[in-house]
Amino acid sequence: MTKSALPTALVSISCLMLTACASTDEERSTAIEADDPRRGEQVNRICFTRTIDNFKTVSDRQVILSASPRREYLVETGGCFQLDRAQRIGLTDRGGNCLTRGDIILVSENVFASRSNTQQPDRCFIRSMYEWNADATNEKDEEETSE
Repeated sequence: MTKSALPTALVSISCLMLTACASTDEERSTAIEADDPRRGEQVNRICFTRTIDNFKTVSDRQVILSASPRREYLVETGGCFQLDRAQRIGLTDRGGNCLTRGDIILVSENVFASRSNTQQPDRCFIRSMYEWNADATNEKDEEETSE
C-alpha cells in the first residue's frame, strides 16, 4: 500500500492506493440493490481513510471498502469503466482524512501501473456511501431456508 499527498493549487488532496487480488467472474455479483439487507445506513463521510486496507468490486458502479473485518462500506459511484475489473484503487479526499460525496476513487486494471504506463486510471466520483454488513441476511431468505 502506497500513501502520498498530491498538492493542488487550491486544496491538498491526499491519496491512498490499495491493491487487491483479481476477482473471478463467479466472485463478482450484480449491483447491490437498495433493499439488500447488507446495505446499511447511508453515511456522509468515511473517516480515517488510511485504515482502509482492502476493497472488493461489485459492479461498474459499486465497491466495498474494508477498514477492518467489522467495518466495511459500500461506495456507489457515477459509473466507472474499469471499476468492475479494478486491480488497484486510490482513494482521494479533499483534506481532513475523510471521504465524502464528490471525492474520487482512482481505478486501474493494472496492479503494476507506473507513470510511464500510457493507460491512465479512471476517475470515479463518489455519489453515496453506506455502512456494509456482509453477515446481514434477508428475513425472506431465512424463512425459505428454515422450511
